[in-house]
Amino acid sequence: MNMDLFEIVRTIGSAAGIAALITATFNFVGLRKQHQRLLEIESFKKNAAIESFRCTKIYEALAEIQSFPSINYDLRKIEQVVTETTERYGNLKAVFTRIIPLLESASMLGTQALVEQEEVLSRKLMDHIYAGGTEMPLKELLLKRQEVEVSVVKALSSSLIGLTR
Repeated sequence: MNMDLFEIVRTIGSAAGIAALITATFNFVGLRKQHQRLLEIESFKKNAAIESFRCTKIYEALAEIQSFPSINYDLRKIEQVVTETTERYGNLKAVFTRIIPLLESASMLGTQALVEQEEVLSRKLMDHIYAGGTEMPLKELLLKRQEVEVSVVKALSSSLIGLTR
């Protein structure tokens, strides 16, 4: 067993090289996993920021709708009632249109249909007023607008509840 110095160094160097290669491989795998985890965390942070933004804007929209002035449905002042409900509905529709992209689609299914029904009734009323068209019951339009408002508030509320769970 006469090993010379060169063989001893070569054996140690070869073992050290293999150990370095194994260590480098494990480090690479560990860094890759750590990088994946950092990407997941960044994605989570981005989603959390978006959810927070949606939550804030929906809450603000609800607060805006609830700050609308109430309407006195005194039918002796029908012109004032119609003017106030039209203004309130216009404001409601503006808020709803602005917030639609932030809502969950499931929460607004019925609301969109109600808005369309209200638009049909509004066109009938305009046709009646300006073109002498067919008779249109004003009461039906006012009730439909109230129904739309209730549906919008429910859609906003359910989206907000869905975001906070």
